[in-house]
Amino acid sequence: MPPDDMLPAPPLPRGRRLALVIATSTYQSRAYEDLLAPAGDADTMARLLSDPDICGFEVTRVVDRPWAEIQLAINQIFNAGDPDDLVLVYVSGHGEKDHNGRLHLIATDTDPATMPATSVTGRWLLDRAEEAAARRQIIVIDTCFSGAYDVKGALLADGLAADLEADLFPSAGRVILTASRGTEYAYQERTATNAVLGSVFTSALAEGLQTGHADLSGTGLITVSDAYRYAFAVVARSKHRQTPQLHISGGEGADIVLSRNPAGLRPSAPDLRDILVALDSSSSALRRGAVDDLGALLRDPNPALAAAARNRLERLVAEDQALGPAARAILDGARERTEPSFVGRARRTPRTRHTPPGADVPWTPPEDRAPQQPDVEDDPIPQLFDFSEEEFSSLGPVEDPLGVFGSRRVVPLEDVPSNLVARYLFPTERYRGEWRRHWWDPFAAAAVSGWAIGRAQRPLDPAFLRLPSQVLGYPTATVLMWTLIGIGVLAAHRALSWPVRRLVLTNKRVMTVRGLLWRRVSAVALYDMVDIRFSQTPWGAILGFGKLTFVTGRLRAYAAHHLPNPNELYLRVIEERFEPNAVEARLGRSDDDDDGY
Repeated sequence: MPPDDMLPAPPLPRGRRLALVIATSTYQSRAYEDLLAPAGDADTMARLLSDPDICGFEVTRVVDRPWAEIQLAINQIFNAGDPDDLVLVYVSGHGEKDHNGRLHLIATDTDPATMPATSVTGRWLLDRAEEAAARRQIIVIDTCFSGAYDVKGALLADGLAADLEADLFPSAGRVILTASRGTEYAYQERTATNAVLGSVFTSALAEGLQTGHADLSGTGLITVSDAYRYAFAVVARSKHRQTPQLHISGGEGADIVLSRNPAGLRPSAPDLRDILVALDSSSSALRRGAVDDLGALLRDPNPALAAAARNRLERLVAEDQALGPAARAILDGARERTEPSFVGRARRTPRTRHTPPGADVPWTPPEDRAPQQPDVEDDPIPQLFDFSEEEFSSLGPVEDPLGVFGSRRVVPLEDVPSNLVARYLFPTERYRGEWRRHWWDPFAAAAVSGWAIGRAQRPLDPAFLRLPSQVLGYPTATVLMWTLIGIGVLAAHRALSWPVRRLVLTNKRVMTVRGLLWRRVSAVALYDMVDIRFSQTPWGAILGFGKLTFVTGRLRAYAAHHLPNPNELYLRVIEERFEPNAVEARLGRSDDDDDGY
């Protein structure tokens, strides 16, 4: 129930609201570690979505079920919807990309060797949505690489009317929220005692709906874009390399309403859009009144609105000579009051791949969590929620407005990558090092080339070798000569390619770069590796080179020969694959924000 000084929020739009909550925490294959977060995610989302005072959905839960049952449930919910209904599908669990970069939602019985046939692909999910009769659809995917679900829709701005009367138009379209980009991991939230609270993205989304803080416009109704923008700010504040995405396809009319504001509607709260319009007015009285309204927003319980008001007042102090003194007085008065600028959150750590302990860790609902101490670090939310008129008219997905992810380049933790390698690194991975092949590799290739070219210059007696005098109508001696020349040329090319033959290690993959004239680049994801084998011949032990073989869960093996210092390199790869947190600690980082699920 809303407080006494609040009015009840407006009712939800007409039409049935159907929701399917899919969560997978346990897996039969050893290639996929069990997870703790999806179980809590399912409880949280099912409770919020089914609450008639908040979302009002008819919820169906599918938890830890085989891929066939998941597909059946998805088919059923999309087939059950009528044109005027709203259908929502929520997914939490492991997400993995195949070699073509397509997202697969992992079920409890997914087999890595036959993943395309035993999982639910993002493209298949979209195909079922496109076949549905329901004109309003919401899909929420909270998995690693969730942005790679193969969206081909328009931006959010295409689904919103530009004028202030957009709410008069009926809403339609398919809105898709993903926890991360197609190349990023998703993470889970833990308390100081290491208890899992849920995933970072789902926790942020649920918090905005449950508290009503996602009602950014103050209308009493929370749209999908409101929920996304609030969740984006919270996830960005967690300092992880996780960027929630929002896309819409076939958008018509206004934005889709996701829930009511359970806190109600504050009658006296000025609308932020009206304040922005008043600040641009030619009337000094209206502009002065807008400054007072911003001061009232400083005490708003919604931290996003309060932060936006503070940021706009600070800009007035710096840029407006007429209104600056009044804005300064309001800010000074607000600082004298003791009030936290933002409620601190529990420390967020990556969704680790370690198998959970035997005793289940109790999950704590958001309303029962112990309050944390306010964070002392700078709060990035003021910058994100400092709305402008352009933002209100075009609410597109925000890529990285705060710059919290740093410049879009690889930040090496040890050595700087060479120009040859840097072009093949993507922004979200961390460079660990690169190695040329051992000097024995070009030496042996040069020796073979010299022998073959030299031997080709000498006459060969086919009779001595007991060979026929002709091969396919050509003299055998000529065929042998050109064969040796070909071997010599290929060996010479290998020797000359030695400077560009590199083995590269990052926190996400092992990559090989090779080829002087014909460049070839290949990579194996660390997550895909189920075994890393080391072998060394007696000659390799004397000279100091060996071979590493990387075995993936898809019954494939990739070998790298003539690697220098193979013992050290083997341990480096093993540590990066199975103990990424130890690598981060050794390199002086407090959190490894690149290990998700």
